Amino acid sequence: MRKQPIDDLAAIYNSFQYFTDPARDLVFGRKPSMEGPALIRRFDLLPDGNPLDDCHYIISWADKKNGSTYRYDLDLVRVQLLTYNTFVSILVLETEWRGEPHTPDDIRRINEYGRHVCFPFLHSNIVRWPDRKPIQSHPTVADTIELRGPSLPSCTADFVLGKPGDPWNPERLSFTHLMDPLKELLSFGTFGEYKATSASSPGPSTPNHFIVRPAMDDRMFVMCLYRDDGLSKQVKSLTAEKSDYLLFSAQDEGDKIANAYYAYAFIDAQSASCTSRVMRQRLLRETTYDRWIDYGTLYTMTTHSFVGLVNENWDATEATVIKPFINMALDMLIIALVQKASLLRLSAQVADLAESTRHDFAQIERLQHRIARLKSEMILSEVSTQEQGRELFTLMRTQLGLAATTAELSDKMHGLYELSRIDMETRSKHYLDQLTILFGVFGVIATLLTFLSILPGCDFIPWLGGLLCLVGVITAICILTRRDTGSS
Repeated sequence: MRKQPIDDLAAIYNSFQYFTDPARDLVFGRKPSMEGPALIRRFDLLPDGNPLDDCHYIISWADKKNGSTYRYDLDLVRVQLLTYNTFVSILVLETEWRGEPHTPDDIRRINEYGRHVCFPFLHSNIVRWPDRKPIQSHPTVADTIELRGPSLPSCTADFVLGKPGDPWNPERLSFTHLMDPLKELLSFGTFGEYKATSASSPGPSTPNHFIVRPAMDDRMFVMCLYRDDGLSKQVKSLTAEKSDYLLFSAQDEGDKIANAYYAYAFIDAQSASCTSRVMRQRLLRETTYDRWIDYGTLYTMTTHSFVGLVNENWDATEATVIKPFINMALDMLIIALVQKASLLRLSAQVADLAESTRHDFAQIERLQHRIARLKSEMILSEVSTQEQGRELFTLMRTQLGLAATTAELSDKMHGLYELSRIDMETRSKHYLDQLTILFGVFGVIATLLTFLSILPGCDFIPWLGGLLCLVGVITAICILTRRDTGSS
């Protein structure tokens, strides 16, 4: 067993003290004394039992407009795979970039082009129409993403058009495509026993292949902390007239800063994708947490990102901002994301069951049991008693729409029970009609047998009547059993 550095132990201790007991079960797993299956299993990528060393996540992108080429070599610090008992998993890639000089444009490009690990929407020029020359690459996807390191399998995802094995070829496109570096990471360490694939039909001779599908989005969720004095000081400045942060100001200077921060927070590589000044201000007010604005620190949570901005030269940055961000804030975010992904997965199962021709009550009860367990074990509205922790987690839940998703799942289950009830009533009416016809037929037969029994030489008639009654009772029991079990 690898001896953990004291910094790791301190971070674990701090996180343990930070969270409530139910949240600790989702971060560290159940206590040994508790019964029931594990809620979470953590796997750290430790080649030969050692931390990652000299490993890199390299993003390359060429700007087709001005001919500039960008290559960002990020240190791959840690890789974690978190699996949950809801059949949802989260792969965490922790990277650092220390490029100098750096600008906010660099950070935006890293976040935008480094997060596309699945194929996004197809640009109109991507498809090779006979009368149109295709562009060389997708406008929001890196040209290449490389995984490099002495202890890792070197692998490159090449998204450029026209090369051998062109991934954009319509004949090779897959709804579950996942870039090769991530598949190699997921398969690494299994000695070839298991392989990750993104094809919906890996083939009859590959029983150990498992299919990886995005649980929420075709892009990686971005969590980024940016140390920058310039943007930090601009954001925290006050206007002379309104005593309002420039970030939320309606003045031209404030709008320029808001535009730059919006592009960073909402992961836009070039400029803010929202061109409405009014809407930008509203979205920033709804998504930004500014408790520590006087120190130049801001956090913003969107549906696809959680970012922070911090003053680079503040002496206490490492202890008060960076370490809590990559430990407690990350754990809180993972809890919120796993809640969302698990709810969506169960919601899809409810929809599939609702579309089936038979709404088996036993299946519905099993699904209801899984939903009840999810709500009791994972759906937490509070994970910390710390004031800032409560506020941040509330912001995360709000932006991910967890309350609405939970309510929607409950409504779907109510509708599924209603469908099951209607099916049960329809089947009951159908089987009661069958029983009515059966009893009518046997009534006619019984009447005929009564008249026949008075005739001489018909002593066998009572025995025949008894046999027919027995057959009728067995038939009625079979009909009632079919009604109760819902079998066809």
